[in-house]
Amino acid sequence: ATFCEEQRATYRDEPVLPPPLVTGRDLLALGYAPGPDMGRMLAWLRDRQLDGEISTPEEAAMAIEMGAFAVVVGHAITRPEWITSRFVAALDAT
Repeated sequence: ATFCEEQRATYRDEPVLPPPLVTGRDLLALGYAPGPDMGRMLAWLRDRQLDGEISTPEEAAMAIEMGAFAVVVGHAITRPEWITSRFVAALDAT
């Protein structure tokens, strides 16, 4: 219980969700046309980001430019503090 309380205090101010790595403006700058396809691409990238498969804007841009299905980085392994902050936020919400 002490460990959980310490982690909760440590990560209390961490954002629950990181800001999007790619915006519509980014896609426009890459030459993509606005419209439903762009919205679907942004949603797909956001899902990959939140799943920990893409963690930098450069990775996201590269994924778009190369037509990759996914880029796996693995936040669960490389950024346990982010996972912990989400857990703490869920505790705070109860």
